[in-house]
Amino acid sequence: MSVKKRISTINWEKDIYAQGLQLNRWPFSDVVSVVMRAAVGKNHKEISVLEVGCGTGNNIWFLAEEGFNSYGIDISSSAIAHGKRHLAMRGVQAELRVGDISSLPWGDGSFNFVLDRGALTQIDYAHIETVLSEVLRVLKPGGKMFCFTLLGMENPDRLLGSEVSKNTYDRFSGGRFSKVGLTSFFTVQDLHYLFKKFHKVEIHRHVEFNETGSILDETYTVTAEK
Repeated sequence: MSVKKRISTINWEKDIYAQGLQLNRWPFSDVVSVVMRAAVGKNHKEISVLEVGCGTGNNIWFLAEEGFNSYGIDISSSAIAHGKRHLAMRGVQAELRVGDISSLPWGDGSFNFVLDRGALTQIDYAHIETVLSEVLRVLKPGGKMFCFTLLGMENPDRLLGSEVSKNTYDRFSGGRFSKVGLTSFFTVQDLHYLFKKFHKVEIHRHVEFNETGSILDETYTVTAEK
């Protein structure tokens, strides 16, 4: 029996990107650091990088300028249009497509690296395995997926939402997730299970505390090798 796909109360195309919100201009420092370290000693022109849920392509233009073969996919046509304009303005080439990250429009073994910064955590938990299966398909043998900002179950703002399916929350009454809608949260055990088909997986937990020792934020980063 198929699992019904949850639809967020927030529409990223209509409610966010089409309204001119979250049009990030600069690449994220964690992406820059990880990709550049992974590519040390290698010819960037021989490395293909895909970002799933690339938004406006703020990481893509940086990678393209650094000589990587750069690709991005996002469900929002407004975000992709903005990204293409920015690439043209900077005079660099990259391929940006509108599409569903659970059905990637590229062939098997196309990429050395696949990036996720916040895409997996903004979809229904039940469909993450499908996305990761697609990532495995398009990765070259020995290729790596780098995931950033996978939200931990101990995020206090999670409790401001309603659980609509396993590990997935929506209809937040306040807090930072009220601006993004459908959000999935993870434990270490969840991540080991989701990435079980990868050859090698490294998981790192990051926790921010307030002055009284209470958790303000919990996130995970994952490096998974095919």
